[in-house]
Amino acid sequence: MKTPRITAINLLLKADFQPFINPFPDSATLELVEFEENLSRVIINHEEELISEVNAYKMKRCLQHTLHSFGIEKVELVLKDYKNL
Repeated sequence: MKTPRITAINLLLKADFQPFINPFPDSATLELVEFEENLSRVIINHEEELISEVNAYKMKRCLQHTLHSFGIEKVELVLKDYKNL
């Protein structure tokens, strides 16, 4: 059974926010998420050559905003290029 927090993250990864731009690449998949009190560690796999710092920041802010309603105040985002694992 999936928890609502994990479901929310998966929906965020695949969302189409027209006319807005989803900062997560189309290839993004959730590898792991850990919750500890008000902290969340999110590991996302992708196959992009390069993700800019600005885009990574946007991803983290989207996660923070989404998880805030679940009591999560801090998000640690780890991006992994699974083509180079």
